Amino acid sequence: MPRPAVSIVAVLLFGFLVYPYVTLCRLGAALSSGDASVLARLVDWDAVRDGIKEDICDEVTETPTTMIAANNTLPPFGFSFVREIAGNAVDANINPDNLVSATRVAGPELRPGQEMLGLRYAFFDGPSRFTMIYHTQGQAAGVPDLRLQLELRHFTWKVTRAWLPPGLLVAANSHS
Repeated sequence: MPRPAVSIVAVLLFGFLVYPYVTLCRLGAALSSGDASVLARLVDWDAVRDGIKEDICDEVTETPTTMIAANNTLPPFGFSFVREIAGNAVDANINPDNLVSATRVAGPELRPGQEMLGLRYAFFDGPSRFTMIYHTQGQAAGVPDLRLQLELRHFTWKVTRAWLPPGLLVAANSHS
């Protein structure tokens, strides 16, 4: 292979490997500056909301499924509405503007130089999937409590899934 071709391939490979980290920096800058329009472009909000709804419903439905098997009884009245209630709450609250507002509310409680989220790991799960694991302020050391997944879609990295900390899911369930 001629030298120029090898150089071009090397540059393209390097760009591909760096691109999700650039997106990660853009996400961080958008959160820091409160730029909801950039967040809207970098996150597939429909996919993220669907994943969070699934997690909430999984968390809520574990106990009644166990209860049904153990007691051979039906779930409590109204349990079947949890999916609808959780879905409506997630649809109404998980969006770029509310994320910016939430970071503004949490921000003043932090000491200078202290961040609300700290990146623990960032790695490729495949050629078009990139995962980041964050540690949030106040959580025990070694407990990855927030996980984001980026996917390469139409030559753009976008957040497509967010796994929230179990404690936050429980809090969300108690509000629904």
